[in-house]
Amino acid sequence: MLNKSVFFAAVVVCVVAPFHSLAGTVTLSISGTYSDSTTFSGSIVYDQASQLVTSATITDSAGDTPYSPQTYIGTGAYTTNPVTTYGCSSDCGFFGFEFYTASVPLGQPDLDLYFSGDPATFSGGPILSTVTFNGGASTVTSREAFDEFTSRTLASGITSSGAPEPASILLLLSGAAMLAVRQRARPNKTI
Repeated sequence: MLNKSVFFAAVVVCVVAPFHSLAGTVTLSISGTYSDSTTFSGSIVYDQASQLVTSATITDSAGDTPYSPQTYIGTGAYTTNPVTTYGCSSDCGFFGFEFYTASVPLGQPDLDLYFSGDPATFSGGPILSTVTFNGGASTVTSREAFDEFTSRTLASGITSSGAPEPASILLLLSGAAMLAVRQRARPNKTI
């Protein structure tokens, strides 16, 4: 039989650890509509601590020529820091993600999506179609670009929090199972 203190320490680890690991990693569902009425959807796993997309799969539908369906992945995705990328003198109030396809990992086609707020606490929200900053002197647009001259802009889009990662759920359930086994192992005391 397990020592009581070892057992309870294991239960605490299994019950508390999933919530600790979820604090910095967010799984988001993403969907939106382009200016030509075609759509995209998928999921993003975002690490708030490193402010990086750790994995992603976003698939869009075909549109008018030359827009062919694309699947964007987390490989090569990065968070755009407006202070360094766009020369904001301080926090611009927005940040972005850039996604690439597997066939062209750092080129076009690419998908640029922008969000408001702090990337360190981002856990979903509307995708911004256009962002104006530096006192109105500069603008960026959420878009899918096929080359330097061919792109379609975002008409609307949103990200929302999804379910916790499977490993975290498994850890939480194992802690609950250990508690149930411990409860059943106790002898019944009658008064």
